Amino acid sequence: MRKLLVSLLILIVAAGVAFYFGWIQLQLPADSYGVIFTKTNGFEHQVVKPGTFVWRWQRLLPTNLKLYTFKLAPQKTRVSSQGTLPSGALYAQYLDGKPDFSYNIAISVSYVMKPETLPSLMIDDRITPQTLGTWYEGFDTRIAAEAQDYMSTESASGEVLSAGFGALQPGLLKDLEDKFSQVRFTSVTPETVELPDIALYRKARQQYLDIVDAEKQARQQSAVTKTNLDQLAAQRIDMLRKFGELFNQYPVLLKYLDLDPTKRQDIIPGFGQGQ
Repeated sequence: MRKLLVSLLILIVAAGVAFYFGWIQLQLPADSYGVIFTKTNGFEHQVVKPGTFVWRWQRLLPTNLKLYTFKLAPQKTRVSSQGTLPSGALYAQYLDGKPDFSYNIAISVSYVMKPETLPSLMIDDRITPQTLGTWYEGFDTRIAAEAQDYMSTESASGEVLSAGFGALQPGLLKDLEDKFSQVRFTSVTPETVELPDIALYRKARQQYLDIVDAEKQARQQSAVTKTNLDQLAAQRIDMLRKFGELFNQYPVLLKYLDLDPTKRQDIIPGFGQGQ
């Protein structure tokens, strides 16, 4: 009986030790997330989260299991976009004072990495807890490029800017969420918003288009007038050529015209005027 109790006690202690060493949360610092790697199975896609119980028998094998711990602090990056509304400098020349149609927008983008994306980032991007800061730097550059491209594209028409930054903000946030699924964007906050007078820009644009249209019509009318004059001149030349052929064939007509100048105008319109 005593031997049985000793054996049972040994089994309980062994089970306790196994439970203790296989309990993953004991290695996880507060406010951190873990990614499990084992030599037998590789990276696990299930992330170890605070407050959840995770036990792995693989940890009982020496050096078989490694837990990578990540502290996912909120991140913030600054993005700026400057430019001029399309042909703004050209349109401004047609208004008094040549107004400035440029814009300057600076925003801060806040985000936090989604814990569930850590395994794929470790496999695909080969990030580690030690290289996470470097990854954030490159990621901030990608966010800035995408945000600048979106703001420049949306600002080009002036339609979004006419409603202020508030109209640009939701679309920008959705665009970033669609492009970068690894993180959760928490806010897009304006820091500097300098926008041109959109109503004045539209007025300048319309005035420019009116002038261009008037010049086009004038050129068309001039071309029509020139064509008419060319046609008239060609008709006169053709008429004179035909009369020349007629006079060569019938020289007596010249004598007739000399004898009776009043007949010249009847035969040849314009002939003899001013004489």
